[in-house]
Amino acid sequence: MKKITIYLLIITAAMLPVSCDKGFEDLNRNPFESVETDIGPLFNKVTASLVLGWNEQFYVNNEALYRYTELGALTQYAWPNINIGTEEIWTNYYTTLAVIRDIERRFRDYRGSQDELVNARAMLKILLAVKTFRVTDLFGDIPFFDAGRGFESLEYARPKFDSQEDIYLFLLDELEWAEEHIDATASPTTSAGVPLFSLATYDNLFHGDMMRWRRFANSLRLRYAMRMSNRLPEKAGEIISGVVTGNKPLLTGTGNDVVMSPAAQGWQNDAVNWSFREHGKLRMGETIWRMLSNNDNPDGSGIFDPRAYIFFETNNANEWRAFPQIITPSTPSEGGVPYQLHRDNSYSVKGLACTFSPFNYYLIREEKTIPEILMTVAEVKFILAEAYFRGIGVAQDQSMAQGLYAEGMVASMTYW
Repeated sequence: MKKITIYLLIITAAMLPVSCDKGFEDLNRNPFESVETDIGPLFNKVTASLVLGWNEQFYVNNEALYRYTELGALTQYAWPNINIGTEEIWTNYYTTLAVIRDIERRFRDYRGSQDELVNARAMLKILLAVKTFRVTDLFGDIPFFDAGRGFESLEYARPKFDSQEDIYLFLLDELEWAEEHIDATASPTTSAGVPLFSLATYDNLFHGDMMRWRRFANSLRLRYAMRMSNRLPEKAGEIISGVVTGNKPLLTGTGNDVVMSPAAQGWQNDAVNWSFREHGKLRMGETIWRMLSNNDNPDGSGIFDPRAYIFFETNNANEWRAFPQIITPSTPSEGGVPYQLHRDNSYSVKGLACTFSPFNYYLIREEKTIPEILMTVAEVKFILAEAYFRGIGVAQDQSMAQGLYAEGMVASMTYW
């Protein structure tokens, strides 16, 4: 009897861990939240990641890129912590890349025919190209081919760096595949008559308009072929020639610009206003002023480009005055509060120390209607103009280049 009692105690003790674990999965699950997701919501997450981060705009755009591109002038080097912004770019990209790899895995495991996925695959390839080109343009060589796959195997935990050239060529091939395989008919089906898998419900860029996805893919091929034209001229010319002579559809006409729109997509662009307000050191520079006005008259009588009134505004004395592009010991000091929220109610108060023209307050203040631009019709026109001007992929034609440049200017002014 004593042995039986001991055996029962041992058996009971052995069962205790099992009893503690049993049923806890359901107990810890929120009945009002899904524990799994599908391709559509994941795709939507990738699209949402195209919105620029707050630290990226503050430390990278405002403190560095405006100055390097001379689209604006920095009045004081006050925020050198660029690593904060680059870390955000890095985190955004690789977090999203893992989501893209997950969608690719789900495509591979799709129970229907792979032919049903051509449009969805093309859309994902295009978004992957948009995000990856941007990051490699900023950093050069980056981990890519094995990156974002840590959930697949530990061998991908520390992915190697890949060359920018290999990444460029791969993505350009992916864009070509996307352009060639997209079915933009009204009700696309496979050769067997099965409707294609659609992401239209989750497509916040083009709302299922596959022809616009084709136009975007071809326009991106033009952009990045032109960017590598000095390094790989033959390959760049081949791509540009294929797009132009093949009459591939491009972003053309009014309303075909590709943007992240707060109003249309249900988000609020708080970051731009915050970054300008907290940073406070950006003004209109001499370089961009030369592109907008043919003289330095403070009354603006030399302005020939109406976009000057959209991008910038006058100083505290209601005068147009450009800040020197390069700071020297003799550069005047600049201050004021042209980006603070008090201007919602007291627009004219920019601060007595605001002696140089700031960026247009309304352009950086509006949080619901001003979009973040991915690509414009104007840019496509300018790329084509450069191709004809330099004879890259097409016969050199100065007249054609001038015409396309003029069309680009009109497209830009129409957009703004």
